[in-house]
Amino acid sequence: MSTTEHRARERRAAEQWAWARLLLDGLAAAGVRDVVISPGSRSSPFVLAAHEHAGLRCHDILDERSAAFFALGQAKACGEPSLLICTSGTAGAHYLPAVMEASQSHTSLIVLTADRPFELQECGANQTADQLKLFGPHVRRFFHLGRPDSSERSLRALRRVAAQAVSIALRPVPGPVHLNAPARKPLEPPAATDEASEDGWLVELEARYRRALASRVTRVAAPPSTVDGKVVGEVADRIRAAARPLMICGPATLAQRETADDLFHLCAVSAMPVGAEATSQLRLGVLDGALPPRFAFFDPVYRSESGRVQLRPDLIVQIGGAPTSGGLLQLAAELAGAADAHRIAVAPYGWPDPESSADLLIQADPGAFARAVSDALSESVSGEGTRGPDDVRSNWTSLLERADTIVRRAIEDELAEAGDLLTEGAVAREVVRATPEAGLLALGNSLPVRQVDAWCEPGLGPARVLSQRGLSGIDGLVSGAAGAAGRLGVPTTLLLGDLSFLHDLNGLQAALDLEVSFVIVVVNNAGGRIFEELPIAGRVEFAASLSHFTTPHEAALEHAAALYGHRYATAETVGDLGTELDRALSTAGCTVVEARVPAHGAAEQNGRIRNAVDRGLRALDGS
Repeated sequence: MSTTEHRARERRAAEQWAWARLLLDGLAAAGVRDVVISPGSRSSPFVLAAHEHAGLRCHDILDERSAAFFALGQAKACGEPSLLICTSGTAGAHYLPAVMEASQSHTSLIVLTADRPFELQECGANQTADQLKLFGPHVRRFFHLGRPDSSERSLRALRRVAAQAVSIALRPVPGPVHLNAPARKPLEPPAATDEASEDGWLVELEARYRRALASRVTRVAAPPSTVDGKVVGEVADRIRAAARPLMICGPATLAQRETADDLFHLCAVSAMPVGAEATSQLRLGVLDGALPPRFAFFDPVYRSESGRVQLRPDLIVQIGGAPTSGGLLQLAAELAGAADAHRIAVAPYGWPDPESSADLLIQADPGAFARAVSDALSESVSGEGTRGPDDVRSNWTSLLERADTIVRRAIEDELAEAGDLLTEGAVAREVVRATPEAGLLALGNSLPVRQVDAWCEPGLGPARVLSQRGLSGIDGLVSGAAGAAGRLGVPTTLLLGDLSFLHDLNGLQAALDLEVSFVIVVVNNAGGRIFEELPIAGRVEFAASLSHFTTPHEAALEHAAALYGHRYATAETVGDLGTELDRALSTAGCTVVEARVPAHGAAEQNGRIRNAVDRGLRALDGS
């Protein structure tokens, strides 16, 4: 290599190194704190820049899919975007499931994919693919950074792009942002030599880099959390006119816990009962202050035709995402178009109305909405057409309480019949009981998230619940919970099914460095048993093909824990599970607890509960 070629190579490396350092510093200045790194070569400049930055914490996760969900869990836990960095080729493609979940769940995330330079595109070069707009419509914005440019204006612009990326990831609708960054060899920073220190071009580049580093990073002001006064008045009028109002709280971020007082105050001033799912942050954990009447077991009630007829609300105020409850979705479908029943959906983002039956959709902060409507109700003067908390409303509340009592009796009878035998309902109750209020409960999709609502009383267990209800996939659940546990630094319990666990075994690597107790409770019912509760399971002609859906297995889960050196325990009785949970939650690090339950127990147990509830509700008719 000639002296001229060597000098050009060193200058290119210096330019690229300045580019990488400015980008990472700009992201840190805009609020990024955690960087999740997937292994690779083309991303070297950005990985080294992240490693050297004092304000960034680096996490190494070998599996890109696991890494992406780990970063997603961090972001769900704190509301701040984590940064993902990977090499070129197929690496970024493995981020797609988490990117899709981030988009649908309105979770901030920054994805930085290193890319090959333009001269290696479309020519069969190794590990090279078209990465432009790799994630399609699932990101809020895509930035292609192009080749490094050492002009002062370009260096300032790079920091501006970093600020833009973080801002767009946070507002107005939080979600993922993709940065694609081509990098040329040499990928390593230039070596410090006497020759380099005497090169005027390199000296000037360093000066420009430092001036750009000292430049301001634009701050973006958040929009005010206000609700249109006319809309507030309309909602207040509807609540006053309703004889059977009901607030339903669906999936929401951990931050919704902070709105509990406002939402419950609205229920109190309007004498409106509330039914909250665990993922709403408003069901579990002790809440201070006066609580409105709680409708605890709305799902089995509204799965019953008798329940939907006798306990039919004339106004539903839905807070947060579309409910997980199948019973509520059935109710919403039956209320569609009804002249004497209305539904108002309130959420900060999105369009949470899968039944297309809402009369009014309000995109606003739920806390601000609740405060505004509470004030409007409190300021109103009683007059003609105003019901308020009168006998009609009291009768409605009493009816819901009686329905709850029917469900409670059915649950207690079922648990008493099972005794110490471990069942899916008992697992849910023990997990909620054992997880401390200051801890975090992460819920897997399919059966676990539904079992907690079906079997557990409000007010018990932890105050915060992590879920991936954006797309409700079973992928990345271990990784996401590990990311959240590390970010929050609190004892964490993850309740998930055996297929979900097997789908994310590499998430156990993401849990290696946790300094808090992280307990993974795997409900082993030998497959995906939620499919046994779907209509296809009742069709005789499909009996032989049901295994394609339930996918039974004979995996020895203790070997998965041993692969990464995690503690393992098994439980087949309620007593054993309680003992193992208490032990694991008092010990730092990761413990896998396998809860072995009957293979077909969920469908059978839930079926008996629903039959008992339906009988009780029919007896309630006319009483």
